Amino acid sequence: MLFAEALMHSDCRATARSAAVPDHTILMKPMQSCAEELSFASHLETRTAHPPRAVPLTIDRSCWLSWTCYVAGFGAACALDPGMVPDLCAGGAGLWLMLGAVIGFLMVVASIQRHMRLSLLANTFGTPNCLIAGGVFRYSRNPIYVAFLLPLASLAWYAPLAAMTAIALYMWTMTRWVIATEERQLQAQFGAAYTAYRAATPRWL
Repeated sequence: MLFAEALMHSDCRATARSAAVPDHTILMKPMQSCAEELSFASHLETRTAHPPRAVPLTIDRSCWLSWTCYVAGFGAACALDPGMVPDLCAGGAGLWLMLGAVIGFLMVVASIQRHMRLSLLANTFGTPNCLIAGGVFRYSRNPIYVAFLLPLASLAWYAPLAAMTAIALYMWTMTRWVIATEERQLQAQFGAAYTAYRAATPRWL
């Protein structure tokens, strides 16, 4: 009896609802829900079919400034010594000296990155997790930047003035635009430990 009354009440509610609402409105909700499900499924298929794009490589400011100074010094050396380009093309001693300086710099960078436990493929060092004061960092707070003086100094084989100008430009721009910012970040992150390290170790040499 109760079951029959429940069926009657439900039939009455359904009849009243269908009488109050047009048929196309009643059918609209199931159609909309189906469309939303299909749209969501197609969105998932699209995300699965197209994997996320790889993050592009970013090169930090120190690399740009370093090699810009080297290129400027190289151009100045070519202008000051007309025999530089023919000698390089002929495979003269200056070519091997300059190549050796660049290779030496890269080897120093690889050694320091191993000491810092960084990937050899890293093109930027990111935010430091700890303050490193051992190894070559006992003699310079910026040993990688010091190592880049090797390629710049090799330009002196052809034009000492160009080499000295490139070195001066390099040290000024790096100190002004890179090292000063890094020092502020290290000071804020490590506080008294970095203050003591900064007092005991020179910025360059």
